[in-house]
Amino acid sequence: MTCNTESDIDVIEVEEGESGNAIREVVDGYFDCIHIPSLGVDMWINDEGKILELPLNTFGTALWVSQYGLTDVVVGDIAITGGCDSEGVTLGITADKMMEVLKLARETMDQVMSDLSPESDSSIETDSHEETI
Repeated sequence: MTCNTESDIDVIEVEEGESGNAIREVVDGYFDCIHIPSLGVDMWINDEGKILELPLNTFGTALWVSQYGLTDVVVGDIAITGGCDSEGVTLGITADKMMEVLKLARETMDQVMSDLSPESDSSIETDSHEETI
């Protein structure tokens, strides 16, 4: 499963033993893996994405935030795989797991937007007096 910076989702077929090459092609360079423990999947990102100033990937960032909070952002195109087996071999992602990934990302984006909405924080106070010089 892939997601570009425009949030276009695609599914690609990869021959056994070619996952590294496929991931490298999707992320356009060296890659790093971010595990999404709640779903048991892996998100693959461009290892130099921030150095290269790649655009924000809101879908990937939502997956990051769902696991690790508002601590970082994901940039560039991403690949998502079904984790790995006991020997460390990257597994494909099932249709059911893809639906879980999509649902988690959507719910997280909705929650973040709700949390950032001024109406959602009653603790924000405005200063109604004007200071004179």
